[in-house]
Amino acid sequence: MSVQPISRDSLEPGGRLTDAAAREVLLRTRQEMVTLSFIAYAGLLGCAGFRAGRLQAELLRLLDELAPVRDRWRLAWGPAVDSLAIGLFPFDHVLFAVEDIQDEHRLAVVVRGTNPASMITMLLEVGAIYRQRPWPYGKPRGELRPKISVGIDRGLRALLRLRAAGGTPGAGEALLEFLRRRVAGAQGQLAIATTGHSFGGTLASTLALCLADLQGTGGIAEEMRWDPEGRAVVSTTSVAGLTAGDADFALYSDARLGARCDRLVNSLDVTPHSYAAEDLARLQHIYEPSIRTAPFLWWQVQRALRRMERGGVSYRQIRRDAEPLRGTVRDGSRSFLAQMAWQHTSGYLELLGLRGTIDAMAILRGRPRTGKGGGSGR
Repeated sequence: MSVQPISRDSLEPGGRLTDAAAREVLLRTRQEMVTLSFIAYAGLLGCAGFRAGRLQAELLRLLDELAPVRDRWRLAWGPAVDSLAIGLFPFDHVLFAVEDIQDEHRLAVVVRGTNPASMITMLLEVGAIYRQRPWPYGKPRGELRPKISVGIDRGLRALLRLRAAGGTPGAGEALLEFLRRRVAGAQGQLAIATTGHSFGGTLASTLALCLADLQGTGGIAEEMRWDPEGRAVVSTTSVAGLTAGDADFALYSDARLGARCDRLVNSLDVTPHSYAAEDLARLQHIYEPSIRTAPFLWWQVQRALRRMERGGVSYRQIRRDAEPLRGTVRDGSRSFLAQMAWQHTSGYLELLGLRGTIDAMAILRGRPRTGKGGGSGR
């Protein structure tokens, strides 16, 4: 697949895109963002999951090899990584930025999704949903008091603390420092997109809101000011993300980002149904009549709902008006868990026409090291 220029036939009088051309642009953008989100998992099951130098080599290779991003994006900052259990498990957090080869004013910040091998991350971030904290940025209007889960709050703070690893582009810089440098050096407006898959999708959209709230100078600590004149346009493509906060948070995020937030969701993916009560209720029959919902999962859902109710905690998805991708139950599998895993990963590739172009398992495994020239072991 290659990116083709927009033809004159795709334009209406006045230079506006026709509906068909707009859909084409949206599809291409989604294909690129999903590819970048999957690239973020590079080597998670191999050495690149532990070594920043090897991870950088994998990112460079995949950016050069995968058709949706080849000759379009190049590494501009990072990767920035950390691990709460150094050497025992793959990195807990991975963050990097790429720039458009044809337009250096266009950047994408990519957040890796969950590291399932790290129980620390699973417990302290992904699963920390029963307590919420006030959204610490911006100035919500009226009576809005947005709150996010403790886990999302921890994850976002971790991303803002990360610094690009030694030997990588922007080594030693935190994300806000990198963006501040790019804004200061830009001739004109900068377009900054965030993206990620699964928990990374949730963090990506939340990070976009954070960046939008930290533009300007009013009420913003000096060290957090990355765009004092508001010269950048921030957007996000959140892929398969779960909920970040309560109804007030969803309303606030929607008001701030609006159509610049593209919540990309497969209608048969379990993860985006977490953790809003009205969405969780749909899981009881999500694959029926083909596949019955696993009794243990439904018991866990009911247990979570009761616990949230007792604690006075509730959630609501951002951009609930987003039109989902219409998934279909995969033939040949009667296992609920196998169907759930496929819909959360390969299902998106199929719905976006990327099957055969993106091999998720190959990305996870990474390229085996074949000798001294196989990449840095840093």
